[in-house]
Amino acid sequence: MTQININFLPTELPRSAEVYIVGGTVRDILLGKKPSDYDIVTTGNPEALAGLIAAAFNSRVIRLGKPGMTLLRVKAQKYLFDIVPAFNGAIESDLQQRDFTINAMAVCSTDGTLSDPCGGLKDIQQAYIRMVSRKNLISDPIRLLRAYRMGAVLKFSIESQTRDALKEEAHWIKSSAPERVREEMVKLLSAPSASDYVKDMAYSGLLTAILPEMSSLKDCLQNKHHPDDAHEHSLKALSSLEDILNDSSQYPEDIQKAAQEVTPSRNHSLLKFAILIHDVGKSHTRTVDAAGDVHFYSHEKKSAELSDVITKRLRFSNIDQRYVHHIISSHMKPLFLFLAHCNKRLTPTAINRFFIQSGECAMDILLHAIADMNAKGAHPAMKEFMEFINQMALLFYRQFRPRFMQPPLVKGNDLIKEFGLSPSPLLGKILNHIETHRLQDMIQTREEALIMARIFLKSNHRS
Repeated sequence: MTQININFLPTELPRSAEVYIVGGTVRDILLGKKPSDYDIVTTGNPEALAGLIAAAFNSRVIRLGKPGMTLLRVKAQKYLFDIVPAFNGAIESDLQQRDFTINAMAVCSTDGTLSDPCGGLKDIQQAYIRMVSRKNLISDPIRLLRAYRMGAVLKFSIESQTRDALKEEAHWIKSSAPERVREEMVKLLSAPSASDYVKDMAYSGLLTAILPEMSSLKDCLQNKHHPDDAHEHSLKALSSLEDILNDSSQYPEDIQKAAQEVTPSRNHSLLKFAILIHDVGKSHTRTVDAAGDVHFYSHEKKSAELSDVITKRLRFSNIDQRYVHHIISSHMKPLFLFLAHCNKRLTPTAINRFFIQSGECAMDILLHAIADMNAKGAHPAMKEFMEFINQMALLFYRQFRPRFMQPPLVKGNDLIKEFGLSPSPLLGKILNHIETHRLQDMIQTREEALIMARIFLKSNHRS
C-alpha cells in the first residue's frame, strides 16, 4: 500500500479517516508541486468539516454549485479549500466517477494512505492522460477538451483508447457551457506546447466541433504562395507563432523584445487564438480569375467579422473580443506595407498610420505576420520580409512608442475652456485629429495643438 508524506497539508486542516485530499491536488503533489488549493472529499458531514476549516482560519464558508451538487468553499489566507461529500458515501466510488486516472486518486488525511483504484500513479509515472471511462467523459463533455488541455499543460501523451474515445465522442462538446469551453481553450493555449494538442484536436474533430467556422477551411486551396489548404496553414501558423513566443533568440533584438513583452497569462492565449482563426473568412472570399489564379480579397475583414461571432459565442470579454478582432482585421497590413516597400511606394505617412491604428497592438500584429509568413514554407521573399519587419520593430521602439507613451498635448477640458465648446462628439474628433498629428511628430507643443484645433473648427464652420 502506497503512503504519501502528508507534511504538505496545512496544520490547521482537521485530520480524520473521513477526510481525503483528492483530484488535482494529489496529482500535483505527486508531480512535485506544492499546492495552495485543496480539493477535499469527505465520507462524513461536509458542512461540519467546512465549518471546522473556516473556524481554524478565522474565515467563512461559501456555498457554491447547483442543488444536489453542493460545493463548500473556504478561502483562508494563502489557501483555498473546496469540500464535497463522497459519491455514494465511499471514497473509491467517488474516484470512479472522475475524468482521468491521474485525477482519480485520494490521500487519507490521517496517515497518507493513497487510494488509487484506476491506476493514476502509474499513468503519472508514464506521463499518460487516460480516461477513467468513456461514460465519465460523456457525463460532462467539457472533459473531452480538458484531456487536451491537461496534456498540453503537463506535457503528457493521450493514451490510445482515450484518443479514440475523444474522436468518437467529440460532438458532445456542443452541449458544454460556452464559458467553460472558453476557459479550457484559454488554458490550453497558454501552454508552451499547445499547438501539438490543437493539431490533435483538429484531427479528432473536436476543434471544428468547437469552431465550426474552421470546417470550410479544409480543402480550401490557396494560391502559389501556400502549399497547404487554409486549414493546415492555420495550424502551421499557430505552431510558428508558438515557436516565436517560446524562443525568439534566432530573431533580431527588437523582435525578441516584442515576443518577450507578450504577456503569457493573457495575450499568449489570445494571440494564439487569433492566429488559429485568422483565416476563417477565406472560404467566403475565395475567387479564381481568368488566368486561374486564386484570390482572397478582403478576407481579413470577413475573418474579423466571423471572429466576432466566435468570441461572442464563447463569451469572451468585450476587451478580449476587440483584441482578437483587431489582430485579425489588421493581419494583412504588414504584408501590404512590405509590398509597397518593395515597389518603392512606401511613405512615412503610411507607416505612421499603421502604428497609430495599431497602437500597443502593433508588435503583436508584426509577430502574427512573421508567423503567418513562416507558415507558408520556403517563401522566396522571406529574408527581405524579415528585414522589413525588423525595421518596423525598430521604428516602433525607437520612435513611435516613446511618442505614444507621452501624455496628450491637450485634453477635452482645455478645448472647452479655450473655445467655449460643450461636451460632444466634436471634442473627440478634434482630440483624435491633434493626437494623430502629435504621433506623427508634426506638432510638439500645447500651443501648436490649440492652433490645430482652431483650424479644425474653422474648417468645420465653427467660429
